[in-house]
Amino acid sequence: MRLRKAKPHFRLSSGSKTIAKSLVGATFVVAELLGCGGSSATTPMVEPPPPPERTAADSEVIRSLMLSVAEQRLCEQMTGQYVTLPDTDSESGPAGGASPAGGRLKIQGCRAERRENRLAMHLEGPGWTWVEQTSAGPAGSSFTVRGFLHFETEIDLEGEIDLAFSEDSGIVSLWLTPTREADAVAAAIRPTGAVPVEPDGGWSRFLGAVGGVFGDSVEERARPMVEEQGGQMLQEKLAGGFTFTVDLCRGQTDSMMGPLENGQVPVRPYPPDGTAWLANQRSRLRAGGLDVAGPFRTSDAPLRVELEVESGPGLELRTYCTAHGNPLVEQYIRDGEVPETLPAALTTQRITGGETTFVDVDTRDCAVLLVGTPIGNTPTVYRYRVQERGARAEALIRCE
Repeated sequence: MRLRKAKPHFRLSSGSKTIAKSLVGATFVVAELLGCGGSSATTPMVEPPPPPERTAADSEVIRSLMLSVAEQRLCEQMTGQYVTLPDTDSESGPAGGASPAGGRLKIQGCRAERRENRLAMHLEGPGWTWVEQTSAGPAGSSFTVRGFLHFETEIDLEGEIDLAFSEDSGIVSLWLTPTREADAVAAAIRPTGAVPVEPDGGWSRFLGAVGGVFGDSVEERARPMVEEQGGQMLQEKLAGGFTFTVDLCRGQTDSMMGPLENGQVPVRPYPPDGTAWLANQRSRLRAGGLDVAGPFRTSDAPLRVELEVESGPGLELRTYCTAHGNPLVEQYIRDGEVPETLPAALTTQRITGGETTFVDVDTRDCAVLLVGTPIGNTPTVYRYRVQERGARAEALIRCE
């Protein structure tokens, strides 16, 4: 679409909030790279891509403004959030925004600090993700990790912020690109609980059994391999940086891992229809798994959740105040399985294959978590959109 040749009209209250949220969205994307499953302190340095072409970011005043907003508001907005981790079939580029999530990371600790013209971030917290990866073992053996991997993680990143505006689409694009210093990216993932690993073939099973006799189980031998290979993948993805966008014609913010071109936005499961959303995601829920989104809180109207089961047997969707939902998730991360008896929820709804449902939740008394548990033993893929009921997208400039 083309912008009208007229002076842009901004609402400072909503506009400043949108810019702040878009800056915050950049760090949400850091978590998306964790689906690989491991880390190593000795992984080799990965060369980051060149920074994107700058427009407004050539102005030191604008760059200083972006850095100051991020330093002040970033962690305030992020702490306590459950962010999506990509599943094994996640696509790259804009299409990755519609790919299903396979796990979650809870941002339990966060620090943001401006260092001259750069932004330094530290994130930490627990999470889980689905892993399917085969690794070479000793003496010609191999091991396959397949299942939910529960972990603790710490991420440190230092990068530069760049900005551009596409007049044709009305999209503001902001990039966070790691610097080229060897210590610009550091990540550590420590698996907690059991690693879901099995030896491949008779020879690998034999070596696993022999190792067990001498004190090293298959899991103990495979754990460092998972960490080392995962660490290399993690560093490669981090080196690509992150893109976060503001669609000024729709008043919608978004973000994702990796460099998008100026004017591009992520593809989402629900296409634009005038609805202003807080979350617009697709998830894959497997037997023994748990999916969590939020916390969400609205100002006046109830929180509305739209959910469609696209394939598979379905799920049960529960909503909890964070005071009751967080302990449930913490128990799942700690024990590695969903409790047989779940606490009483604000709402509970069972959605089976092909069904669409709408759930309204009052968030005046507490912020709300969405918790999904699977029905049956085969994976369920579903999309969901969260909004303040009745909220419509509000343009920040005049567009046609």
